[in-house]
Amino acid sequence: MQALTLIMPVYGREEYTHRKMRYFSGTDFILHVIDGSPLEIKKSDLEIYDENIHYHYIPKSINERLMYALNLVKTQYVSLISNDDIFLKNGLHACVNELDKDMELVSCGGCAMRFNYNNGKINAFVTFPEMINSNLADEDPIVRMYNHFDNYAPSHVYSVTRTDVWKRACYDLLKKENNISEGVFEQLYEISVVFFGKTKVLKRLVWCRSAEVESVGYAERYNTEIYGRMKACWYDKNYSEQKNNFLDMLAINFADSQEEYTFNEVRNGIIEALNCYADKSVPSTSSSLLKKNIPFLYKIIDSILYRLINKYQSIPGGDLVEGLESLKAKGVYVDSKEMNEFSNTINDFHKNKLKKTTRA
Repeated sequence: MQALTLIMPVYGREEYTHRKMRYFSGTDFILHVIDGSPLEIKKSDLEIYDENIHYHYIPKSINERLMYALNLVKTQYVSLISNDDIFLKNGLHACVNELDKDMELVSCGGCAMRFNYNNGKINAFVTFPEMINSNLADEDPIVRMYNHFDNYAPSHVYSVTRTDVWKRACYDLLKKENNISEGVFEQLYEISVVFFGKTKVLKRLVWCRSAEVESVGYAERYNTEIYGRMKACWYDKNYSEQKNNFLDMLAINFADSQEEYTFNEVRNGIIEALNCYADKSVPSTSSSLLKKNIPFLYKIIDSILYRLINKYQSIPGGDLVEGLESLKAKGVYVDSKEMNEFSNTINDFHKNKLKKTTRA
């Protein structure tokens, strides 16, 4: 019985989309690819995949595509995934099993590894170490919110989640009239899931986070007029109206889901949690002045810094074996059979890319 649906919004990077469809084809997961690219994948190129793979061409915004995806999920559990990262299949099964065993949990994920492919080999290192031993089991939802953002990692956005919780967390964030940008979707989704119930991160590798290509969301993140990145705008008075709008939206949704806290108590709890998150990276006075007085130059400098940070994060710390040993040293379980499949998937993909480039 199929218990888990995977939702994969994509834009461009068609070769990575095919890699992911091959990886999950013929498994007991349902994969819905929601493609917003300028060009649709040819139907003849999709015929090789088994019936658990579903391709939807929706050339609209990411929020509109995710709103469309809400109606596709009919299974008990759902997980959002990207087309470049690899989510280990046995790890996903382990998350489903954990949710089956513990009805108090609304979301379950696993630990993460960052990987790249350079000079014919896979390089890897531990990423988001905060996720190791990250279990938000407090009975108080406001305490869970604060604890999560006090030691933040994006441990829920790609986790396996109960479908009713996922839909409730996503719906208001995706409604067009609420005008929520991609730049803050992650944090607002994270805080929603944490409020709705207890969550857990298994001490096993599940998420292999790719540094092979640049994030697709980059362009939208720096061209949107709404919010920008959460850390950069939280204390910016220019965004106070938009910020108050999404705080009210979240507080109404959260307050309606329980009876213990009032709207104002919930709203203050959200503010306290997001203050904690934003305080860890408050923009300097000089950068704030630059943004206010010369916004075009600020945008250029900010985008360059973002690229440099992303590039730095992509620098390998060692080969795949060394990366896996680092995880094991932290008590994280690594499925050796799955890592062999992962290694073959990545190596074959890049060797085929090289062959195509050579022939061209």
